[in-house]
Amino acid sequence: MKAFGDAIFIFIFLTCFHFSMKASAQEIRDATEIHAHFKKSCYCETGNWPKDQKKLFEIGCAVWLARQSGCNLKEIVDEDIDYTQKDIPKNTKLLSVGYVGHWDNSKHFIDYLDNSILPVMRAKSISADVDNTACDAMHDPERVFDYLKTQSFAPDQFLKARGNQAISIGTWDVILPSDLNFIAEVSSRVNHVIYPSCGDYEHYACLQQYQLHESGKCVEDDAGDLRQLVCCQVKLDPYEHPYQMRYQWEQRQNCEDLSLSQSGFKFFGGLNEGF
Repeated sequence: MKAFGDAIFIFIFLTCFHFSMKASAQEIRDATEIHAHFKKSCYCETGNWPKDQKKLFEIGCAVWLARQSGCNLKEIVDEDIDYTQKDIPKNTKLLSVGYVGHWDNSKHFIDYLDNSILPVMRAKSISADVDNTACDAMHDPERVFDYLKTQSFAPDQFLKARGNQAISIGTWDVILPSDLNFIAEVSSRVNHVIYPSCGDYEHYACLQQYQLHESGKCVEDDAGDLRQLVCCQVKLDPYEHPYQMRYQWEQRQNCEDLSLSQSGFKFFGGLNEGF
């Protein structure tokens, strides 16, 4: 059973795609507009490395596409696709793109938007909605936001891009009691990064095996202020469980174990940098 459990967790970690997004008011407005006025073409890109994980990425893309609605087509493509040369249906007004595979960081995401998404938006006069499901694509969401604000769009165009601020677990989140995909989003129509609600994460469990000392920013429900949460070790009730700990998303000052690492846990010597 242990081997089976380890295999499941390795699959979760390596595929690392997320779909359980919480809808913001802006997302609801955009979705309404999309269905009312746009024809949407949906593509999911698979990472190309390592080659022995390609089939896993294709499975992830199949799941991602199955969850998309309102598409005039659904297709799995390689990550090096040139959309300007792709035979996209002529009535397409929105290009919806998912990505399943490994990733480096937010700079990599910016380069991807600049080299793969903006050219097709300009060439075909369409909008784009990008869901990068790889770990750490939104590790620095402010950097992605700053880049987006340097770009100009036609009045009827928009670009949305979302990704994970930390290591995540993908669709397995729906069978767990809390949201383990710590996302962030930027939009050409919104003048700030769209962070998730702290109420969806704070005091909820995180995964020690993969998320220990990972962090993400969220918005307080009442004041609207930003707060950073860390996956860390906390004590259970000292009377009922005097020697037991658990791992959950907490503000740094509430963590028991940060003395173990102030620079952040690196799984397998920093393997999470490549997701």
